[in-house]
Amino acid sequence: MKRELPTVATARGNARVRTEPTEAIEAVRFGAFTLIPSSRKLFSNGASVRLGARTVELLSVLVARAGSVVSKQDLFDLVWPNLAVEESNLRVHIAALRRSLGDSRSGSRYIASLPGRGYAFVAPVEHVRVPAGDLSAPTKPGLTHEAPNLLTPLLGRDQEIEQVTAKLNERRFVTITGPGGIGKTVLALAVVGAIADSFADGVLFVDLGPLDSAKLVVAQVAALMGIPAHEALPLGDLLAHVQGREFLLVLDNCEHLVSAANDFAEAVLQASARARVLATSREVLRGRGEWVERLGPLPAPPPRKGLTAAEALAYPAVQLLVERLRACLGAFELTDDKAGDIASLCVRLDGLPLAIELAATRIPTIGLQAMLSRLDEPFSILTRGRRSAAPRHQSLTALIDWSYGDLPPEEKTALRRLAVFSGRFGADAAAAVMQDMATTDLLVADLLDRLFEKSLLSLEIEENHVGYRMLETVRLYALERLKEAGEWSASRRAHASYFLHLCREKRTSLIEPGTKGWSGSRGRYAADLRAALAWCFADQGDLDLGIRLTAASASYWFKLLLVPELREHLDRALNAAAPDTDQSVLLALHVAMAHALFHTLGPIDDVRHHLLRALDLARQLGDLQSELSILWAIFGADSTKGDLVAMTEPIEAVAALRGRGHDDLVEPLFHRVSALGEHLLGRQAEAAEHAERALSRTATARNSSKDGSFVYDHRTATNSHKARTLWVQGYWDEAVDLVHETLSRASSIDQPFAMGYFLVFGACPVALWSGDWPLAAELVEKVEEVTSGTAFNVWKMNAQVYQRVLDSRLLDAGRATAARSALVSDPSITPYLAQSLVTFDWRLLRADCLAAAETGPPIWSTAEVFRAQGEHFRSQLQGPTQAESWFRRAIRVAEEQGARAWKLRAAVSLAGLWEETGDHRAARGLLEQSLQEVRATRPQADLHEAQALLERLA
Repeated sequence: MKRELPTVATARGNARVRTEPTEAIEAVRFGAFTLIPSSRKLFSNGASVRLGARTVELLSVLVARAGSVVSKQDLFDLVWPNLAVEESNLRVHIAALRRSLGDSRSGSRYIASLPGRGYAFVAPVEHVRVPAGDLSAPTKPGLTHEAPNLLTPLLGRDQEIEQVTAKLNERRFVTITGPGGIGKTVLALAVVGAIADSFADGVLFVDLGPLDSAKLVVAQVAALMGIPAHEALPLGDLLAHVQGREFLLVLDNCEHLVSAANDFAEAVLQASARARVLATSREVLRGRGEWVERLGPLPAPPPRKGLTAAEALAYPAVQLLVERLRACLGAFELTDDKAGDIASLCVRLDGLPLAIELAATRIPTIGLQAMLSRLDEPFSILTRGRRSAAPRHQSLTALIDWSYGDLPPEEKTALRRLAVFSGRFGADAAAAVMQDMATTDLLVADLLDRLFEKSLLSLEIEENHVGYRMLETVRLYALERLKEAGEWSASRRAHASYFLHLCREKRTSLIEPGTKGWSGSRGRYAADLRAALAWCFADQGDLDLGIRLTAASASYWFKLLLVPELREHLDRALNAAAPDTDQSVLLALHVAMAHALFHTLGPIDDVRHHLLRALDLARQLGDLQSELSILWAIFGADSTKGDLVAMTEPIEAVAALRGRGHDDLVEPLFHRVSALGEHLLGRQAEAAEHAERALSRTATARNSSKDGSFVYDHRTATNSHKARTLWVQGYWDEAVDLVHETLSRASSIDQPFAMGYFLVFGACPVALWSGDWPLAAELVEKVEEVTSGTAFNVWKMNAQVYQRVLDSRLLDAGRATAARSALVSDPSITPYLAQSLVTFDWRLLRADCLAAAETGPPIWSTAEVFRAQGEHFRSQLQGPTQAESWFRRAIRVAEEQGARAWKLRAAVSLAGLWEETGDHRAARGLLEQSLQEVRATRPQADLHEAQALLERLA
C-alpha cells in the first residue's frame, strides 16, 4: 500500500503542501545516512540533511567511487566543470561535508585525505532501493536574510579564508578585525560563500553600519527574519525564534555598537548550541569565547630596481590594482617598465584594498606618475569610490573620518600625537609625545591598547619587543588633525628630542656596538630620524636641537652605509653651527664629516682638515678617547693614501700618550697602528710583534656613543695587518687561515666598514699574492656586497683595481698588455695602490714607484719593485748582467726586512736567469735555501713555481 508524505511547512510561509506517493528509488546507505544520487539529497535517520548543491555533488562523486582515491583534479572537473576554482575552496567543502557527517566525532570515519593524491570515501556502502516517502521529514523554516554575493573575486586572501573557516569549526564566535578599508566585510562574505551549505538553517547576515543606536539591533534582526517587530521588541522574544537552530549569524560593521553587538552575539550563542557568530569590526567585541582574526594589508612587493611584471604580480596588492585597472580601462597589461611604479603605489597605499580601488579609479584620468607624485595628499585624490559602496567607503577621507569621529577625546589626541612617528614605535616612544596627557606607563599602555583594538594601530612583536605602527593613510590623516589642533611644533619637538635621547642612551642606543641583525632591528628608525632632522632645520623648527641630533645620529647613518646622506646632514649642521655651539657637538660633527668624506671621496685633503680641527677640540676638552679615535683616523687616511712620511705623525702622537694613564685605551691602539706602520715601512718582525701585542689587549673592542661606528672593530682591523705581515714573512698557511677565520667571525658582528677594511687591506692581497684566483674573485665580490647602496668609494676603488688585475689574467696577450698599460697609467691610482700593483704582477710596475725605491728608504714593496725591474730587463733580452743586479738587490732588501716571501720570488727570478745561462748548481742552492725559509704545506702559486723550477734544475 502506498503511503502519503506528510504535510510540511515551507520556508516562505505556512502554506500546506501535499505530495503524491512515489515509487522506490536507487539509494546508497552508509552508517546512519542515506544518499539519493538522482535527486542529490542526503538523509540522516530519515531527517533531511541540509547541504548545498556543490557539497552534495562532491559527496555523490566520492560515494560513487567508494574505496578508491579520487584526485583533486578529478573532483574539480566533476564538481566544478569549466570553472577555475582555488584548492582552498575544495578543502572548505570537504571540511563542511565532514562536519555534516560527524566524521570522526561520531566514532565513524567517512572521508580520508591522502596528501598529494586526493580524497577517498572509506566507509562501507550499501546500494539499495527505498521508497522515497520513507525519507521525507518535516524541516524547520530557514532563516530568510542571506549574505550578499561577491561580485568580484577576492584576491590574496585564501589563507585568511581557511583560517576563519577553521576557527568557526573549532570555536563558535569569531571576529574579523582590522582598519577601515582593509576588506573585513569582503572576507566575511567569502567565508560565508564557502561554508553556508554547512548550516541547516542557513545564514543570517546583519549589517549594523546604518544603525545609530544600540536599541535598534534587536528590531533590525527581527525585520531581517521577517518577524513583526518594533523598536522595543524584547530580546527574549527574538531568541525564541532562533532557539535550537543551526545557523551562522554574521554581524557586519560592529565598531560603533561594540557592546550591543557583543551582548546580542552572546545571547544568540546561549540560545542555540548549534549557532555560530562571525563578526566584523574595527574594534574587538571582547565577548566570551571570542576568537579574533586580525586582517592585515594585502602583501605588496618591496620596490626595487629591476622588478619584473611577473614578480610584481605574485603579490595580491598588485593583483588587485591590475584587476581594478582592467575594470576601469577595459584593458590593461602590467609590463616590466611599469612594475616598479605599480609596486611603489601599492606600498604607499599600505596594501589597503579600499585605497587601491580608489587609486584605480583615478589613474585613468591623471596617470600613474601623477598618482605617485600626489600621494602625500591622498585624501584629495582618492575620492571616487563605487556608487554602490557605503558613504564612508566613497572616499578615503570619509572612511577615516568615520573611525576618527567615534574616538573619545583622549584617544583622538593620542592618535594625532603618534602620527609623528614615520615607522615602528614602542611604548617609550609613545610616552615621549604624550607626556602632558599620560603620566604613567600604565596609562600610555592603555591608550595604545585601545587604539590597537580599534585597528588604528597595528601590533608588531619582534624578539620579545612589542612595537606599534600606523598605516600611512591613517597617519597622514592624523597629521592634518595635529596641525588643526595647534599641536604640530610641540609634538615634533618631543619626537626629535626622543630620538636625541635614543642616540645617547647606551641601554637602547641606536649606535651601540655592531651585533648581528643590527641593521634590521635599528634600520627602521631612519625615516623617523630624517623627519626629525627635517623639522629641526625647517623655518619653524629648533636649530640647536637639529645640530645636536645630527651629531648624535652620525654613527647611525654610517652604520647603515647611508654615508652620502650623512654628508648632507653634516653639511647643514656645520653651516648652521654658531660660535657658542657646544664644543663636544662640534667635535662630533667634524669627526663624522671626516669619515663621511673619506668613505665617499677617499683620503682627500678635506679629510685631514676636519680631523685636525676635531683633534684640536678633543685636546681642549681633555677627551682622550676621542683623541685616540681621531689619531687612528688620521693614520688610516695617510696609510690608505700611501703617504708613509705623514703616517708616522699619528703613530708618534699615540706613542706620546703612553704611560699617562688609561693604558687600556692607549696601548691596543698604539700596537695596532704600529703593526701596520712597521709593515708598510718594511720592518716585518717588528710589525708581527706589534700585531700580537695588539691582539692580546681587549679594551678597544668596545665602542661608545662618542665614536660609534667610526672606530673599527679592533680584532678585525688588527687581523688585516697581521695577515699581511704573516704572508710577507713567508708564513703562508697561517696568513690564509687567519683570513678565513676573520671572515667566519664577520657573521657575529655588524660592522661593514671594518669588514671592508679587512677585505681590502688584508684578505684580497693575501689571496692575490697566493695566486688563489677563485678566492680573490670571491673576496672582491664581498667588497661589493659590503658597499652595496652607498658611494663607499675608498674600498670600492681598491676592489675595482683588484678586479682589473684579475681580469687581465683572462685576456689574450695583446689585450692583456693593453689592460695592464691602462691600469699602470691610471691617474686615480693612489701611492699605496701603486705599491700594491707590482706585488700582484711584476708587469704592473709604475715609473714613480721605481723612482721612489731608488732614491728613498726601502719600504714594504721595495724588494718587489727591484725584482720587477730585473724581470723587465730579462724580458727585453738586454743581457743578464743588469737583470741579475736588480734581482740581487731585491734579495738583499727582502733579507734585511724579513720578507721571506719576496726573497723567494726574487730567488726564483734569479735562479731562472741562471738556468738560462747554465749555472744550474748555483740556482739549485739559492732555491733550496729560500724554500727552507718559508712555511707552507698547501698549494700556493709561488711555492709551485719554485718547486717546478727546482725539478728542472735537478
